[in-house]
Amino acid sequence: MDSLAIGAESADAELLKKINKGTEPADIERTINILDDYEIFPKITYIFGLPGDNIGKMRKTIKQAKYLKEINNKVICFACFFQPYPGTELYQEAIKCGYHKLSGLEQWATMNPQSQLGKIPWLSIDEMDQYKEEFNASDCFSAY
Repeated sequence: MDSLAIGAESADAELLKKINKGTEPADIERTINILDDYEIFPKITYIFGLPGDNIGKMRKTIKQAKYLKEINNKVICFACFFQPYPGTELYQEAIKCGYHKLSGLEQWATMNPQSQLGKIPWLSIDEMDQYKEEFNASDCFSAY
């Protein structure tokens, strides 16, 4: 069987607009419905912790991932965690929102890989604890 990787990124329209995705949450759902008629395994990726992300937006994305698996049992969902890259608009926004600015290759080498949920500076400690707890309990994302 063939697979098709699709970067859904988020189920929140505001976050999709912020990252210039050019899609709406309903677009991914329509695509998965269409692919259900074919022998294709959709591999859907989401990014958590984008600037402006919060518990409500995370819940919306988890709900969509679960829904996609319900409407097409071939769907596999993966989670990535936001890492700002220098020179991008999101990097500048992340710095303004409290992301610790890294300098030098040594500091960049210490960054957590995208497969690990690190501290999201725009969430309080309590919000971050709740975010981690609910994300880990979601049980709808496969490991890379």
